[in-house]
Amino acid sequence: MSDEGKVTLDRKGSVAVITIDHPPVNALSQTVFKQLGERFMEARADDSVEAIVLTGAGKNFSAGMDLSGVERVPGPDEIRASNPELYRLAEAMEDCPKPVVAAVKGATLGGGLEFAMPCHYRVADETASLGQPEVNVGLIPGMAGTQRLPRIVGLADGLQMVCGGRPIKAQRAVELGLVDKITASDTLLEDAIAFALERAKGGGPYPKARELTDKLPDADMLDQIFQMARAQVAKQAGKMVAPMKALEAVEAGVREGYERGIETELEKFIECMFGDQAQSLIHFFFATRATTNVPEFTDLKSKARPVKSVAVIGGGLMGRDIAFVNLMSRKQVALIEADQKRLDAAAEVIRGHFQRRVERGRLSKERMEEALSRLKPTLDYKEIADVDLVIEAVFENMDLKKEILSQVNGTVSRDAVIGSNTSTLPIAELAGSVDEPGRVIGLHFFSPARAMPLLEIVRTQHTSEDTIATCFGLAKDIRKTPILVRDCYGFLTNRIIFPYSQEASALVDEGATIEQVDQALVEFGMAMGPFTMADMAGIDIGIHTAPGMMKAYPEKYRASYVGQKLYELGRYGQKTGKGYYKYEEGKRQGSHDPEVDKIIEEARKEKGITPREISKEEILERTLYMWINECAYCLEEGVALKPGDVDVATVMGFGFPPWRGGLMFYAERVGYQNIYDTLAAYAEKYGGGPYTPSEWLRAQA
Repeated sequence: MSDEGKVTLDRKGSVAVITIDHPPVNALSQTVFKQLGERFMEARADDSVEAIVLTGAGKNFSAGMDLSGVERVPGPDEIRASNPELYRLAEAMEDCPKPVVAAVKGATLGGGLEFAMPCHYRVADETASLGQPEVNVGLIPGMAGTQRLPRIVGLADGLQMVCGGRPIKAQRAVELGLVDKITASDTLLEDAIAFALERAKGGGPYPKARELTDKLPDADMLDQIFQMARAQVAKQAGKMVAPMKALEAVEAGVREGYERGIETELEKFIECMFGDQAQSLIHFFFATRATTNVPEFTDLKSKARPVKSVAVIGGGLMGRDIAFVNLMSRKQVALIEADQKRLDAAAEVIRGHFQRRVERGRLSKERMEEALSRLKPTLDYKEIADVDLVIEAVFENMDLKKEILSQVNGTVSRDAVIGSNTSTLPIAELAGSVDEPGRVIGLHFFSPARAMPLLEIVRTQHTSEDTIATCFGLAKDIRKTPILVRDCYGFLTNRIIFPYSQEASALVDEGATIEQVDQALVEFGMAMGPFTMADMAGIDIGIHTAPGMMKAYPEKYRASYVGQKLYELGRYGQKTGKGYYKYEEGKRQGSHDPEVDKIIEEARKEKGITPREISKEEILERTLYMWINECAYCLEEGVALKPGDVDVATVMGFGFPPWRGGLMFYAERVGYQNIYDTLAAYAEKYGGGPYTPSEWLRAQA
């Protein structure tokens, strides 16, 4: 079978069943498009065919366009010439004199949904997830999705799905009219065939989505509706361009009709396809899926041992969240604490996490109780003797962690993987507390672990292949994106962020304000500025890791006078109400604090610095280029395996804008030569040290 997939046509009595077969998710390649058209026209022309059912092989209907072939996409003129064929194929499906039914299941997304909507009816199983998520990769629907969806489900919900990119489940799709019937997975095709034959008995005409108008608002309401929609999209999308272009395509179709709508959609699709954001987001899409590709290991998947039971040691912030995500993935979870009071408190917080999901309608009460029945709070290490995996999540203290791992070593079986959630401490040193260091690994979750998608998997020179494979399997189970890194102080993520934070502090020493630095980076696209990030994470956390960073990287480390002073004053950030900013009770948004201005003035006097004006351009250049340089050192030393892993780490771990593709993809766009020359100039100006460009960066330049 071609790696671009195929489309088959089979007969089930008088019903033609057309099946998209392009594993693993039935992505729509050019080959699939062509064959789909051929099989459909063949079934339509066959007089012995009473009805047509369109479905997908395997677990999915179709997850949409095959992005792996995006580099082979023709130019704008070729798309303008070829895409109308897809529009006309969809219209031919709508105009078919025989009932056409889509049997949808699993991923029914993007182009997959765009080919399900021209079908007269849609029958779904309970696994179906339907949506137009193209905006998430910087694109908009390109096969009339911006036109049919609002006509089927209504303008408000259509705009939300097209511009927001979030899929809906089958039950919600029935409520909106996107699905006509829900059936069981094991009888989906059989039921869709029966549904099609029943409709054939009634005769046509059959509903045509492009002609539906009953759910569209009256013309005199459109100005108000689209004004509100534009404001909402602008607020939610930020600097993402695709959501607004999707809205423009919807608006053109609603105001001026279907034909004008698909003309606008095609133009906006082309603008997005050949824009920087789509290229960056598509790169990031594939980078997240490539993190488990480790060149030295060819078959990690087969070596992964199942993890059915997990022990979490430590019921603090991280331990509770790690327990929660494992319970959500249907694992047995033992939670160990040092005393009953802390154990009870941790268990209550975990119950609260579940309860909030129930209150928000994201989880049934029955599912919550079933999950909590798998939680075993205990003070006794003997209770974890049979677990598959242990995750130590206690306070960041080497002696304490060694003591715990030594106790675990004497308790669990020799097949159990032993992980540590440390964010900085070398795993190799921790592994010395275990008889078989090959089963010890770092599992660095990010706070809050119940929400943050990144999992940093840290291996030492002794970590076994099956231990790594098992942890990749765990990441998949708990819906985290794993990056494999080599052991060093700070690993990849906390090592690469400290030069970025240091340079922000240096800029303030030299004359910039805290607000000026934060604002420059937020305008660039960062989720938050470095000082807001420090306040959120806790200034005390940074101070506690400082000695280790100083020892590990003495030629790069520079102490922050201001940060140290804030720590001494008990200003730890949001949790104490004061840090670099001050915080009103119950609010996460900080405000300017004159007391911090005085501390900064003291720092400048002590260092003999006369403050100067610092431009936004210099702020971005110095913070981002220093960050890039440390990432380059990590690639040079093999701490990170590939630039794409760094992109994933910076986006998922630190809020680097995904529409820029990740930090190293951004560096490539800026130009390695430019970055290298700029850092070299700073190194000459400031005497080398942390500004010295890496050899990896020089080689790329």
